[in-house]
Amino acid sequence: MNDQDKSFIDALLNESPSVDSYQSSSPLLEQLIDNILSEGGSESEAIESLKETMLQEFVDWNEVRLVSPDRLASYFQKINDGDYKRTALQALLNKIFSRSGSLDYQFLTDFETNDLEDYLTGIMELRENTIKRIILRVFKKTVPPITTDHEVVLEIAGSSLIPGSEEIKEVFKDYEVEQLEGIQMLLDTIVKEDQVGRDQTQISSVDDFNSKTLKKVLAKV
Repeated sequence: MNDQDKSFIDALLNESPSVDSYQSSSPLLEQLIDNILSEGGSESEAIESLKETMLQEFVDWNEVRLVSPDRLASYFQKINDGDYKRTALQALLNKIFSRSGSLDYQFLTDFETNDLEDYLTGIMELRENTIKRIILRVFKKTVPPITTDHEVVLEIAGSSLIPGSEEIKEVFKDYEVEQLEGIQMLLDTIVKEDQVGRDQTQISSVDDFNSKTLKKVLAKV
């Protein structure tokens, strides 16, 4: 990793949102559900309120899986990107259920990393960054948080890191899960901020970016 990459990653970590550590006793299924609900930085209080409301209304996550999308949609109105998260949650639950006729998720840990990514990619409703975060939780760490959505951010930052490369895996191998998730959430924020008001102007420098967050990060590189 060159000095520019190290400085950029340090700056990302500095600005990354805090991601709560999951207790080791927390079931993997709960962690994966939390991953989907918290994607994009939804407020933790809103997420906990949503989970509490659903588990009061429904017997368990299997009933959440079975409920009609229209009915479930009303519960997701108060969190960011609620329509996607509702769809992604039910799609993941259905995929797990189709394997064994239950929500027994332990088989996920039997996959090799690449095989699990292929398996999850078969769930058309899941975005790439959702899949990365699920893999991150299943294997605890080492799966880099940077996806192809972030490539232009890396390029503008002068980084030589390439999503999916062996080099990027090596760079992030010693980071904690919460650090990796925090970096990904920050990069997601940068991409979303840039898309606001984006026209067809070609991005050639950081000045062409709409993201104030990216400019704040780069000021510290």
